[in-house]
Amino acid sequence: MEGRCFPTMYLEVVPLLYDLDLFNQCAEDCRVLLSSEKWDDIHPNMHNIPVEWEWTQPLSLIFQKNARKEVLEFIEVFKEAIEMEKADTQSLWTTLSDRC
Repeated sequence: MEGRCFPTMYLEVVPLLYDLDLFNQCAEDCRVLLSSEKWDDIHPNMHNIPVEWEWTQPLSLIFQKNARKEVLEFIEVFKEAIEMEKADTQSLWTTLSDRC
């Protein structure tokens, strides 16, 4: 997709699983990468600038289909906490830590 403000820039979809090869490629090709703050110090030639946008990224829990009893119990507590505190993430974590 061609950029409107920067016509020589293009958006490119990258793999969901970032690895050092992706950061090396971005550094070598002078590419900009939108990533999580957890990758801040991953590459010596890359600089991280946190953004504060009013949007969220949907996440999900992934677990084994034949999970242990403790995992399934945690999932149930997690589901209950989400239902009780859909709009308040901090309360979600407080509820989880109180119950687990």
